[in-house]
Amino acid sequence: MKSENTERLEMIRHLNKESGAGLLICYKVLKEYHYDEQKALAYLRSGTWKCDIEFLIRH
Repeated sequence: MKSENTERLEMIRHLNKESGAGLLICYKVLKEYHYDEQKALAYLRSGTWKCDIEFLIRH
């Protein structure tokens, strides 16, 4: 059985691979979307995060 942290790390790596965004950004977006991987990936693919980068870094 995988720990919660291991599962989250795998989600972060998947988001990084699929979107090309950095690991920290992927983590912050995933956290912002309450660990909903599909919503986070849709947001990262939309490119909107590039405009919101200051917000993401501060939170």
